[in-house]
Amino acid sequence: DLLFAVGAALLFGPHAEPYGGPIQKIPCRTSALTGRHWVEKLMSGHHTRIMDATRLNVDSFMRLCQFLVKCGFVLQNHQKRVTIEEALAMTLVMMSHNMRIRMIADRFNHSTETVHRNIHEIIRGLYTFAQFIITPRWQDEIHLKILNDRRFYPWFEVQ
Repeated sequence: DLLFAVGAALLFGPHAEPYGGPIQKIPCRTSALTGRHWVEKLMSGHHTRIMDATRLNVDSFMRLCQFLVKCGFVLQNHQKRVTIEEALAMTLVMMSHNMRIRMIADRFNHSTETVHRNIHEIIRGLYTFAQFIITPRWQDEIHLKILNDRRFYPWFEVQ
């Protein structure tokens, strides 16, 4: 009991920092390759690398970035720390590889809060974009399979 009390006092007491206690702060995401540089290497590298990471080729990736910004689905200005390319890459990597936000934060050298905010901004933009692009065809016509099947005739009978 005495040994446990001394250990707890050393680790959690007011003078715990010199003994390696929890007060000591150590930088976590300090990789030399930042998220922006990683995305640039993906886009300028071999074409299969970006396909493996985001499931899009470079041309489609850049067109989607430009379209989301140009049409106002995702706001982008010079004061944002994370570019649209980096935020879209975070989102596509997370969705295509079932990665958690902590792993994306480690890969892109951002805090989990920054990653969460940017991914949700991109998902909101893609959701709004989908409302405009995904529409049913032939809204006023009856499908031929239904029209020619006698089982459905009473429902589509012209009166």
